[in-house]
Amino acid sequence: CVCPVVSKTETFNIVPSTLGKINISVEAQAVEDDELICGNAPVVKPTEGARDAIVKELLVEVITLSSHTFPPEGIEEEYTYSSFFCPKDFPNEVLEDTIQTVLPENLVEGSNRAYVSVIGDLMGPTLSGLDNLVRQPTGCGEQNMVLFAPNIFVMQYLNTTKQLSSEIKDKSLEYMKIGYQRELTYKHKDGSYSAFGESDDSGSTWLSAFVYRCFAQARPYIFIDQKELDHTKKWFASNQKPDGCYQSVGKVLHKAMKGGVNDDTTLTAYIVIAMLESGESVEVGISSFHLSKHFYPRIKLVGNALECLLASGSNITSTYGIALMSYALTLANHPQRDEYMEKLENLAIEKDGTVHWEREVQPGKPTEASGTWFRPYYKSPSAEVEMTSYALLAYMATGEREALVKGLPIVRWLTQQRNAYGGFSSTQDTVMALQALARYAEMAYGEGVDIEVQVQTAEGLDETFVITDTNSLVLQRVEVPVTPADISVRATGKGCALLQANVRYNIEEEEPVPSFEVNIKMLDVPAELQQMQCFFVLNRFVDDEPSNMAVVAVKMVSGFIPDKTSLKTLKKEKTIKKYEIDGKMVNLYFDELTDEMTCFEFLVEQNIRVKNTKPGVVTVYDYYE
Repeated sequence: CVCPVVSKTETFNIVPSTLGKINISVEAQAVEDDELICGNAPVVKPTEGARDAIVKELLVEVITLSSHTFPPEGIEEEYTYSSFFCPKDFPNEVLEDTIQTVLPENLVEGSNRAYVSVIGDLMGPTLSGLDNLVRQPTGCGEQNMVLFAPNIFVMQYLNTTKQLSSEIKDKSLEYMKIGYQRELTYKHKDGSYSAFGESDDSGSTWLSAFVYRCFAQARPYIFIDQKELDHTKKWFASNQKPDGCYQSVGKVLHKAMKGGVNDDTTLTAYIVIAMLESGESVEVGISSFHLSKHFYPRIKLVGNALECLLASGSNITSTYGIALMSYALTLANHPQRDEYMEKLENLAIEKDGTVHWEREVQPGKPTEASGTWFRPYYKSPSAEVEMTSYALLAYMATGEREALVKGLPIVRWLTQQRNAYGGFSSTQDTVMALQALARYAEMAYGEGVDIEVQVQTAEGLDETFVITDTNSLVLQRVEVPVTPADISVRATGKGCALLQANVRYNIEEEEPVPSFEVNIKMLDVPAELQQMQCFFVLNRFVDDEPSNMAVVAVKMVSGFIPDKTSLKTLKKEKTIKKYEIDGKMVNLYFDELTDEMTCFEFLVEQNIRVKNTKPGVVTVYDYYE
């Protein structure tokens, strides 16, 4: 009890018994007490007394107890089996498959869970998971576009197929408006865009093209200021060289866009694609204009660039560059498109009914020979997903029905790379793959679907899903009660559907082969800071070459929060490009990390006392690998 004109602090020890989000409710009510103290005296609730309550949400996660120093709750991991299937393509028109859900030995007990889902639309998982497409922070100019771009393809697809519901429309438009307004904060005064806006020395040619193509295609759905597009177009004109190609300006955080003699030509192909997708013609030009006290005559932004690309054709030898050229020339309806499409087909990799493309030099894939456990259903790197998406777009851009036949094996491979939320591993591969899949789905739509899918396990799961035209956009899901398990799937009927099995679990940290070296220290702080502690991090990239854009993700110790003032100081001093606070995570962004040690520190403050506190986790990663 709390007497009048008195303040009091009461402590309640609670032990949550379930995982996930639970509500903590606290209620206070005025009572009558003859002795003016509560003690053992009875209290009476008045008929009319003031009362109030507050409800706070508490997130309860798995923790791992060990004599070793492991991250709190272990390291969360997941893998997804994904298959786009048509029963008619299998013997006797019956799909029979077994999905193995295996788990590592260093599993945190009780953290494993698995789900099987089916949906009768190729774009279905994307519609169900628009807000979770990429499970990485979206705090820079390029990453932010994942909140924006996929919604364009969703709207285009559902409009074309007349399946657009008010719920999906409202959500997509909301995300597009948020993404548009946020992206404008990364715009420079000259009309260009960069990963961190005015914090960067100049705009980025590549990112400006990415933003331009997305904004232009979004015009039918939300307000896009035409002046913004014209401003960016003028900036492109000021960076077009006499031979028609575009020069690379600013930081290029996407490694696949870098590289030797192919740099300007590959970048130019990307800009040509952006212009043509935006509705510009090959002959589009900018009239004579003045910019930054310089005079520019009329320039053919697309036509001159195509001439430069074809003149540099012998220098375009990478698979990525050939995929870009094939799509660009097909969009332009150029007579030399067949030459590049033939080159692209000769580089295709066919395997188990799928087709995809790979880089000439790849990072090592996990193998059983390494002696360590690795997740099944290996997902290819972002660059492979991206170039394969360009190949599919090139086929779809021909507008021929034969493209559906050639595109189906590519679609099968792309769907195998999907995560449980309908997206992929990073921004660019998600955007390009969803665009390609949406174009394919538009052309393939209309066959109808009527499929029955049986899902069974020896441990007791027995579920039957029925997919029809009326529920094809509904994601049907069932939890697998026991894992590991072999999941038997049998499907019959007409049409095609997407089957996914998602397995999530936490593991104890092992000693990996690191790409980054990280050292962390907690430093003493002056007494006047009271509950503050200083968090000191040293990190470097172990490779000789610099990394792509790097992210340092700091998961707070339970009960601690970051001090925003010290984070703002880091940004002001340009130690970091940007920071964002997302719940218990602090994400710090760097243009790149080199083999030289990068040091920074910030303060953390204890705001809640927690018993059995576990250490925090610091993760450093290259965003594109």
